Amino acid sequence: MLNRLYKWSLYLSAFVLPVIFLSSCSTTKKATVAVNKTASKPLTAEQRDKIKGDYYDASKQRILGNYNEALFLFRECLAIDPNNSAANFEIGDILEADKKPDSAITYATKAVRQEPNNVWYEELYAECLQDKGMYKDVINVYDGLVKAHPSVTDYYFKLAVAQIQAQEYEEAAATYQAIEKLDPTFNDELVHEEIKIYERAKDYPKAEMQVQRLINHDSTQTLYYNMLGDLYEMEGKGDKAFEVYKKLEQVSPNDPLVHLSLADYYRTDKQKDYRKSFEELKLAFKQPSLEIETKMRIVLSFYQLSNGHDTLNSQGLELCDIMVKANPNEPKAHAIYGDLLVRNHEYIEARDQYVAALQEDSSKYVMWSQLLQVYAQLRDYNNLGRTSKDAISLFPNYPVPYLFNGIANIQEKNYDVAVNSLTHGIDYVINDTALTLQFYANLGDVYYYAKRYKSSDSAYEADLKLNPNDDYVLNNYSYYLSVRDTMLDKAELMSKKSNFLSPNNASYLDTYAWILYRQGKYQDAKYWEEKSLSAGGNTDPSVFDHYGDILYRSGDKDKAFDNWQKAKDMGLKSDLLDKKIRDKQLYDK
Repeated sequence: MLNRLYKWSLYLSAFVLPVIFLSSCSTTKKATVAVNKTASKPLTAEQRDKIKGDYYDASKQRILGNYNEALFLFRECLAIDPNNSAANFEIGDILEADKKPDSAITYATKAVRQEPNNVWYEELYAECLQDKGMYKDVINVYDGLVKAHPSVTDYYFKLAVAQIQAQEYEEAAATYQAIEKLDPTFNDELVHEEIKIYERAKDYPKAEMQVQRLINHDSTQTLYYNMLGDLYEMEGKGDKAFEVYKKLEQVSPNDPLVHLSLADYYRTDKQKDYRKSFEELKLAFKQPSLEIETKMRIVLSFYQLSNGHDTLNSQGLELCDIMVKANPNEPKAHAIYGDLLVRNHEYIEARDQYVAALQEDSSKYVMWSQLLQVYAQLRDYNNLGRTSKDAISLFPNYPVPYLFNGIANIQEKNYDVAVNSLTHGIDYVINDTALTLQFYANLGDVYYYAKRYKSSDSAYEADLKLNPNDDYVLNNYSYYLSVRDTMLDKAELMSKKSNFLSPNNASYLDTYAWILYRQGKYQDAKYWEEKSLSAGGNTDPSVFDHYGDILYRSGDKDKAFDNWQKAKDMGLKSDLLDKKIRDKQLYDK
C-alpha cells in the first residue's frame, strides 16, 4: 500500500520480501569442523591429514572464485569420509549459490543430520527448501531456530517470510508482533509489514488497527491517512474513504498522493466520474514531489490503453506536457512524451522532447535512436547527419547510427562519406537480416550515384541473395540497369517481380515502363506508364518526362511535348529536358 496501485493502471505490483534487519547473529556462513570425529570407521592419521589438506585447498579455491576446483576438492574429502559434515555443507552451499537447489539439498540434509545443532547448516537447509517451494518445511526449520535462539531477530524475519509464502498470514502477523516485543522502540516498518499481511488475508479491521497505530505515533504523516482511505476502499466503504481524502486535501492541497487517491476514488465502478478523476491526476502531476517513476507508470498505462482511443490519447499527451513542465530536468519524462508524440505523428514536437532528454542525459542509446528516426521522418538530413555522427562517437559499435549517417549523406550528395559510414556500420550488424538488407540497399544506391557500378551491382546482389523478394531493391536495381542501358532482360524480370510483390506502386510501374521503352517496346511501355500515372504517378514530374519520351517514340510528338512541359512546370530541372522542350525533339542523352 506504500506504492499505491490504481485500477486504471497496468502496473503490477511484485511481492516484496521484508527487509532483514541486522541481528546479533553473524551473517557469514562457515563450517566449523573439517574432520568428522564421528566417522563410522576410525580414520588413520594419514587420512585425517589428507582431509585437512584438501579442505584447506578447497576453501582457498572457493575464496578465489574457482568453484569447480573447490567442489572437486571438497568431494575428495567425502571420498575418504562420507560423513564429513563440513564438506557436505560447503558443497551444498556452493550448489545453492549456483541455483541448483535439487542437488544442494542432498548435501545440506546430510550436514544437518550429521551435526543437527549447527545453525549454519540449518540455514542452508532452509534456503534449499525455500528455493524448492517447500515453505511448510522452511517454517519448521526457522521455528526451531527461533525457539533455540529467541533473541536473534533474523530468524523471526525469515520465519515470517516463509509463513507469508505458505499463506499462513495469522502466524506471520504473530511473528512480527513477537519481533516488536524484542525491542520496545516503535518500528513503523514492522507495522507496515503487518498491514500488508492483513490486507492479503482480507482482514481489513485488523489492518485498520495497525494503520491507526501509525497515525497515533505520527499524526503529521499524510501517507498514513492515505493508507486508511485505501483500506476503506478495499472494504467497499467508499464514502468513508472519500471523507478521509477530502480532509487531507484541505490540510495538504499540494500533496500528490492525496490527488492520486481521489483520482482512484472517482474512477471506481460506483463513481465512474472520469472527468473528476483526470482533473485530480493533473493536480498530482503538477507536483514535482511526485516520484517520476510513478508518473511514468501512469503515463505508460495511457500509452498502452490509448491506441485508437482519442480521449485517452489526448489525456496521455496532456499529462506528459504537465509532467515535463513540473520535472523539466527529468530525461525519462521528455523521452516518454516523445514516444507518445511519435505515435501521434507529431514529429516536430517529438524531436524537441528527445533533444531535451539528451541534453539532460546523453548516455541512453535508445533516445539517440528515437531522435534519428524522427529526423529521418522529417527529412531533416542536415540534422540527421550531424546527430548520427554524434551518436557514432558515443556508441561506435552500434550499427544504426552508421546507417542513418549514410542515408543523410546520400541525400546531401556526400557519396564518399556515405560509403564510408555504410561500409563501417554493416560490420557491426549481428544476426539482424532486416538491418543488413537496409545497409546493402543503401550501398547499392550510393555506389550507383558515385558511378561505381560494379560495387552497386554487388551490393544489390548481396541484398537479393538474402531476400530475393526485396521489392525496393528489385525496383532500384532494375531501373539503374535500364538507365545504364545494360542487362535489360534481367532488369525486366526484376521489375516485373517487384510489381507482382507490390502492385499499383506508381514508382515500380514507371520503372517497368521505362525498361520496356529501353527495349524498344513502345506500345507496352505506353500502357504501363499510363498505369503509373493512374496509380499516383501524376504527382511525380519524372513520370511525365518518361511518358513524353514514350509518346514521342510512339509517334505522338505533340502530346510528348505537352508532357515534357508539364514535367518542367512541376519542378523537374534537367538540361536535357530543357533541350527537348526547346527543340521539340527527343534526345536520349
